Amino acid sequence: MQNAEQLAGMVLTQLINPGNATGYGVAACPANMRGARYCCGSPGRVMLQIGSIEMGKRFYHMPTRTEPYTTESSSVDVQCGIESYEGTMCCILSGADYQLGEIGTLDSLMTTSYEKTILDEEITSRLLYVKAGTEVSEATSSVSNIMEAKDMGGNFLMDEDTVDYMYDAWYPKYTDWNREKIDDSEKRDYILKKANAEWKRRLEEAPESMIDQGVEEALDDYIKAHTK
Repeated sequence: MQNAEQLAGMVLTQLINPGNATGYGVAACPANMRGARYCCGSPGRVMLQIGSIEMGKRFYHMPTRTEPYTTESSSVDVQCGIESYEGTMCCILSGADYQLGEIGTLDSLMTTSYEKTILDEEITSRLLYVKAGTEVSEATSSVSNIMEAKDMGGNFLMDEDTVDYMYDAWYPKYTDWNREKIDDSEKRDYILKKANAEWKRRLEEAPESMIDQGVEEALDDYIKAHTK
């Protein structure tokens, strides 16, 4: 059904303005039949998103868009993390060209969390690193170093290749790998507190405008000229 609707919209767009840029993507999801409700946290929705990406790329040869970061959870909790990561992983690794802006959303797209917005950034960063893959070449395989360490019964910690490539690895900004000793009462909110501090810092340091002043003035003039 949504495929037919998408194609009809594209045809209408071209009839109105031939050559107008268009893309392909659906927002389909299974219903939660326990309450007859829209459910954006379902793995079934992920499957529909992957299918639409494949359809757009393989059959229509068009840029594709999708909707990641979605969750049914009303708070930034474990369920939120599972559903957001699941949907975003499939969208990014399936090769979507554009991701619609559900970043930071909660409660079936009904609200937004600044903390989740920050953590969704880290989800994206992780997955883009995975999507980039691993370079396999004579230089990166380090066969001679492996054999040397093997013969000497050594390790690779101080190897030149280790030092050269260690900066290419991915490291988290908000999740924690260092097992810092945190008081039990703070453990539950540790990552959320880091995310909270980050969005507050960004707003505090944000410029008055994110675009060039000349561009902003041109946009204002355009809006005034086309406002009745």
